[in-house]
Amino acid sequence: MSNTIFNLSNVQNALVNSPTKGIKMLPLDVVVKVKASEWEQYLDRIQSLCSTKWNKCRKLCARELIYGETKKCHQAGFYISDRNVCLAQKDTKLYYCEATIFIKQYVNNPEVVLICMTNNHTNHVPDNTSEIRTLPLSSEAIKIIEDQLKGGSTYRNTRISMKNILYKFHSDENKSLDIWMHEKLPSQNYCIFTGNLSAYSNNAQNFAFGFPSPSQMMLMRIYQSFCLDTTYNISARNIEILYSLVTHHPDTGKGSPVAYMIINNHSISSINQ
Repeated sequence: MSNTIFNLSNVQNALVNSPTKGIKMLPLDVVVKVKASEWEQYLDRIQSLCSTKWNKCRKLCARELIYGETKKCHQAGFYISDRNVCLAQKDTKLYYCEATIFIKQYVNNPEVVLICMTNNHTNHVPDNTSEIRTLPLSSEAIKIIEDQLKGGSTYRNTRISMKNILYKFHSDENKSLDIWMHEKLPSQNYCIFTGNLSAYSNNAQNFAFGFPSPSQMMLMRIYQSFCLDTTYNISARNIEILYSLVTHHPDTGKGSPVAYMIINNHSISSINQ
């Protein structure tokens, strides 16, 4: 057991890299010491870095303990889906994951809380794209929402404000779009397409760009038949059009978009490119 006592400023040093790029994990069977006054905030930070929510399992009672409990992964437990009967039923959030941690604070050392992961994740991979819907908001996002609501902001204004924080990267709309296209999406391995419309129009304001994700590109390699779907009026200006390339999904059996393109030029030239 290391004698290092971690805090919020160096929490990442107690973690190791997981098989998923950019995601951390607690080392298995290694006891991590944290300051007792910060252990709950520390756990919140670990959950964010490890893309795992730890739910209380049972309380630990012993004469030498001030506090003790075990926690299970948010995808512990098991559920048999009735999807063959109920086609609209959502996927289960439970995969019988056995990942477990214990949290202990001893009477003879009350200034320190011990956290240890005793069982690793099973039957799922933390931060897989299918798990996004199962995870709660980060503690940072919850704090921002709480502060705005306590400050008198309405629910609607808080929602708009959070949307701007997440998706508005510059006060200038065009620069914000440029940051999203050339920095945010490439960092997630999106394939970016930018149309060259100068051969079809002298209007410098015209644009066309597309962005399939890595998982969408995998589906495109499997299938040869696609449908083109068009959505008009996707913004307040009513001039942008969203084109979606759709194919059959092998798991759901339904139509699934595999690429998107947004244009503000209503000619066929963008599609030809």
